[in-house]
Amino acid sequence: MSTNTMLLKMIESVHGVENILGYTFSDKSVIWEALQAPGSGVYNSGSRPISGKGNKRLALMGDAAAELVLRVYWYKSGSQLGWLLFASDHPIYILD
Repeated sequence: MSTNTMLLKMIESVHGVENILGYTFSDKSVIWEALQAPGSGVYNSGSRPISGKGNKRLALMGDAAAELVLRVYWYKSGSQLGWLLFASDHPIYILD
């Protein structure tokens, strides 16, 4: 795929995600990285390298961010049930 074709695909894909979410990202390269699956043929996003395994590094960051948001929500709720679920090795996020 030529550089121009890849750039057009990136712009189209990022704008599509922004339209769906109703949000404009300041760093478009993060969205482009998030869209990369293993074998996509994209090896960098901005200055960040993307391994041949796709967006796994970014996915780990997203998992941690989502877990933090859920823990804060649970903490503010005062629920004891949530603590038992979060305390397990494989937390199940059911908030009452």
